[in-house]
Amino acid sequence: MAALVFQRNKHVINLFIWPTTRGDSRPDLVATIQGYNVIHWSDAGMDFSAVSDLNGKELLEFAQDYPAGNTLK
Repeated sequence: MAALVFQRNKHVINLFIWPTTRGDSRPDLVATIQGYNVIHWSDAGMDFSAVSDLNGKELLEFAQDYPAGNTLK
């Protein structure tokens, strides 16, 4: 597993990446846990989860802008 840290509008975004056998999926808000939004998607044999206190709409935009997320637009 890899963890990358980004900042958007002064909010920290943690992006976790790990191998998967699942097919590709579009970024989608899957949960809000204790004030943190979680977006999950799969692409090219990898799973991605972005976690942040950034609002769900902006976190989804981040996921769609991330290179592995925008290949599915």
